[in-house]
Amino acid sequence: MNTNKLVNVMSQDLSYCEPKLKNSFHSESKKVLKELSRILGIEKECKISSNKAGIACSGEISLHGDSIYIVISQFFGGEEVLYRGCDSRQNSVSTSARGHNQYCKITDLFTEHQLSKFKKLSRIN
Repeated sequence: MNTNKLVNVMSQDLSYCEPKLKNSFHSESKKVLKELSRILGIEKECKISSNKAGIACSGEISLHGDSIYIVISQFFGGEEVLYRGCDSRQNSVSTSARGHNQYCKITDLFTEHQLSKFKKLSRIN
């Protein structure tokens, strides 16, 4: 999937921005996460949600599956995607080592290397 449009939107500061820009960020992020869920084979078991939050931040868009949790946001560290294993859709954390936070860039989301990490966490091999 081409992530150029999302990368372009995220290259701009999404805090204190025009609502149109923030809406574009949330819309493009949902498209990316929907395609990712399809590739991982978890589109029927996951929920994709959006929290626009307040004006001072980008908000976040999340994919929450039975065993994987992925969030797109403008984080302070420059990484744009947080992901981790989780125990269920009712809980976004894991009691196992799979639950520690990991990060990647939007541009790496659909690389074979990153997809293999996601597949391992989502128990799809």
